[in-house]
Amino acid sequence: MSAHRRLAILLLASLAVPPGPAAAAPGPVAGAAVPPLAPAPLTSERLAAEDLDDLTGLRVFEIRLAGNRYTRDATILRELLLQPGEPFDADLLERDLRFLEGLGIFAAVSVAPWPTPAGLILAYRVVERGDARIGLFYPLGELRDDQLQAGIAYRHRNLRGRRDELRVKRTLGWEDRYEARLIRPWLGTLPLGHSLGWVYREREEPEDRFRIRRFELAIWMALERRRPQAQQLMLQASLGDREFIDEGRDYRERTNAVTLGYARDGRDSYLRPTRGSRLRVYATLFDPGMGSSVSLRRTRLCLCRYQRLPRGWVGALALDASQQWGALFHKGVYDLGGMETVRGHADGTFAGWEGHDLASGPRGRNRGVVHLELRRSVLPRLTFSLPVLGIVDLQGDGLLFLDGGLLWSGSELLPRGRQARALGFGVGLRLFTPFEDVLRAELGLRAGGRYEIHLGTGLDY
Repeated sequence: MSAHRRLAILLLASLAVPPGPAAAAPGPVAGAAVPPLAPAPLTSERLAAEDLDDLTGLRVFEIRLAGNRYTRDATILRELLLQPGEPFDADLLERDLRFLEGLGIFAAVSVAPWPTPAGLILAYRVVERGDARIGLFYPLGELRDDQLQAGIAYRHRNLRGRRDELRVKRTLGWEDRYEARLIRPWLGTLPLGHSLGWVYREREEPEDRFRIRRFELAIWMALERRRPQAQQLMLQASLGDREFIDEGRDYRERTNAVTLGYARDGRDSYLRPTRGSRLRVYATLFDPGMGSSVSLRRTRLCLCRYQRLPRGWVGALALDASQQWGALFHKGVYDLGGMETVRGHADGTFAGWEGHDLASGPRGRNRGVVHLELRRSVLPRLTFSLPVLGIVDLQGDGLLFLDGGLLWSGSELLPRGRQARALGFGVGLRLFTPFEDVLRAELGLRAGGRYEIHLGTGLDY
């Protein structure tokens, strides 16, 4: 074939590629031996293998984006595993769809694969949620020991279109709390992120009161430039103090510390993962040389694993273990119970346990908790537009859970013996909304037929 003829074919192929984003995929070029086009834009819910079988072996020629008025193209493209120049992989396409949905800034994501003589074009269309561009006040709530903590939070996701996050919270109830945090996942085009945070907490009880003030600066470096399977190294410095008034005695402590951490995140979604895993390891040093009141070493390991199961169920297994060496801060011990440890037990309340003779329940220097959950979608996804709010989407999951916890200590912190165990199980409902991401309601049962109702927001696994 002559060079002139090759050039003519390339020019015709380039003219066959329509300019601009594709809302619906056009048909293939007449006479070209290309696989058929998917009949409609695909979502993660209807991504069937038969829709993509004929695309196997094609190379991704281009990725196009539509619908992102505020989120920058580069912000979306860096989150994708499947990139131009790489062979098409249906599994990676599904992970990319779920991951974009799980970022929390889009109400809907779809993709239309379009085979052309030049290669495969992937045309993504996104629908931005209202809080991707405006800040709203969201309700917060958590119920502990029959006392409700409630407040408001301002959360602006996707600041300046870069997926930065600004969070400002104010809560009242069993604990008075102020919190402000700015999180930037990248520094320009560099895989360097940072966060600034300030926290103030105060609780007053009849014979006990504490105040905690802390300022944090964290910097992390991504070891992989593609976010869905990210490895990161983290360095955090914190300056803070704690003040306790306990039985008439006033304790004041400095909590200056340095933390080193490593994280590997291979989940297919930040919000509703169905497979993959996340590993986080932290080591924190409190040292008098940095102004700390005590010399303390603290480590923490968090491991989560997700697996798809038949009939739409998803299994989740999480392990959270913490251990401490050295001198402890006043009341710097762990307990069990509540939404984040062993559900079915109130935070710090273990009346009726063998070996229990403290009003606050057994507490230990070290703690390990295991969560096992079965999750399934129980509400259809609803997406609609409201004045001022913009696009709002709602989803709901039901779950069955089993929690187990262990406290252990080399000192006499536990009433009788050096270990205490807790077990709880139950059912729950999670509503995924623009209102602080996740609203939770869980009924936990424990030995003896006792139960606790846990209401709150947020999810760590």
